[in-house]
Amino acid sequence: MLLILAALWTSVRSTTSKGYAFEHAYYSTDDGTTFFRDTMHIPPFDKNGKQAVMAMVFSCDGGKTQFIGYLLRYTPAGQELLKEDLNRSGQSRADMKGEYEVKKPGPGPWFRAGTPEALQAMAIKPPFVGGPLVPQFAD
Repeated sequence: MLLILAALWTSVRSTTSKGYAFEHAYYSTDDGTTFFRDTMHIPPFDKNGKQAVMAMVFSCDGGKTQFIGYLLRYTPAGQELLKEDLNRSGQSRADMKGEYEVKKPGPGPWFRAGTPEALQAMAIKPPFVGGPLVPQFAD
């Protein structure tokens, strides 16, 4: 699961005017009940008066049905590291230092990266039986 996160963020950061490879990502403002597509931001951020976090969206039927596997937000220190790293190449220091938190959709606590609880939160259980589990990108 950490490899999926690292691959997503590494691929997300480098070529647009903001420094990202993609222009958009998926986010949620309601604990993962729903998700929306927006321009790339470092989560969490304010969206219409609510805190938006990144929604890690997956599908196991070729994209016909999409669901949130887990939610992600960066710590304040992680947000600063990412801002500094946008103009640098290589792995994000925030990811390397574990300066992010994850949680399952719905009510419940956030867990710091690298903890057993975070790894459990990132263990994706599809809502139905289908094909291979594939990350979904907003671009």
